Amino acid sequence: KAFPYELRDQLRGENYVIEDLNLLTAPKVPDNADVIMVIGPRRDLLQQEEEKLREFLVDRRRHGLFLMDLNADVKTLPRFEAILRTYGVAIDPVLVIERDPSFHVPQVPIGLVPEMSYHAITGSLRSSDLPVLFPRSQAIVEADTKKRTIEIESVLTTSERAWGKVDLKSESTEQTLADKRGPFKL
Repeated sequence: KAFPYELRDQLRGENYVIEDLNLLTAPKVPDNADVIMVIGPRRDLLQQEEEKLREFLVDRRRHGLFLMDLNADVKTLPRFEAILRTYGVAIDPVLVIERDPSFHVPQVPIGLVPEMSYHAITGSLRSSDLPVLFPRSQAIVEADTKKRTIEIESVLTTSERAWGKVDLKSESTEQTLADKRGPFKL
């Protein structure tokens, strides 16, 4: 997907330089890049794209932000899944619905306003008293296996009253026995 104009404008206003990157045609992620963002991939990575991404994230120890499309079947993105597992996490393919009104936008239980823990990543948001809004979210879970050297810290979470809709194609907002119980890491 295209980089959302509003986000591009916001980041440029905060003195970030935003450049598009085609991992298929670029020889590598540029040396001056600090973060790579992947927004709503519609297909899985090819091997050479995965290698360039891993070189940037793992070998050069840089940062990545993956915004996965809620409607995408993560099982059709095995190379993306493998990269996430490198860091000990996986996507739990549920639509997170919040029952606690202090954790969502009024009358919009999928418009999450998660709890922010104290962390360097959330410090400026917390000190400015800026909430984070997640309009439609999936949960992140610890992978079944992970390296002992990886420490996973949850920075955004739902309330205990949240639940995860398993059937993403269903129009119903009623919770079923198959649905998952919260809280969830986002």
